[in-house]
Amino acid sequence: MTAYMLIEIVRDPLLLQRVRDELVSAVAPGTRSPAQLDINIPTLCALPLFVSIYKECLRLRASIPMTRRLRNNIEIDGYTLRAGNFILAPSWLSHMDEGVWATPQHPVHSFWAERFLQKGSSSSPDENAKLSAASDTIKAGDFFPYGGGSVICPGRFFAKQEILAAVAMMVMSFDLEYVKNVHLDGTASDRGPGVENCESRGIISLDRDVVVRMRKRATVV
Repeated sequence: MTAYMLIEIVRDPLLLQRVRDELVSAVAPGTRSPAQLDINIPTLCALPLFVSIYKECLRLRASIPMTRRLRNNIEIDGYTLRAGNFILAPSWLSHMDEGVWATPQHPVHSFWAERFLQKGSSSSPDENAKLSAASDTIKAGDFFPYGGGSVICPGRFFAKQEILAAVAMMVMSFDLEYVKNVHLDGTASDRGPGVENCESRGIISLDRDVVVRMRKRATVV
């Protein structure tokens, strides 16, 4: 997931700069050198755009099967599911629900950094005008990358902190320039990582990669 976030951020130079501008508020005052980078984790985990990117990558790249035993009979689309039987509910189906996530400008299978921003939380009126109306009506069953109920992943908060901190350190410590899309063997590709291969077992494996030019930054700001 750290790789997916970095790929999506680096592929868009304007988004990369917006992320850097937002991350400055989570860096300890007076920090200049990347070698002394001191990040405030609670502040980091509350940055609107940065967290929206994290959630959007989870929506697109996480696929888990929710296993549940039915307490009562239930009818779905003409089929009766009997009490006592087990069912699997793939998170992929909810995360790709056109009625919840799609907008005319941003299809459900495409990455959109602002998809999880609530109205009024973005940094400019122009961005507010682009936000999805669906973002105000997201329900628990529409987005559950870490599972749900009594067996929800107990390490989800630690995982979020690790992922966001790793991405922040890379973005603030290095100048990152997107070069090209490649296959996993290094040969040129006409696209970057996609979502065609949907395994129901966690984070979807990378089916493509990107080449990035990196150079250590002299200062954080």
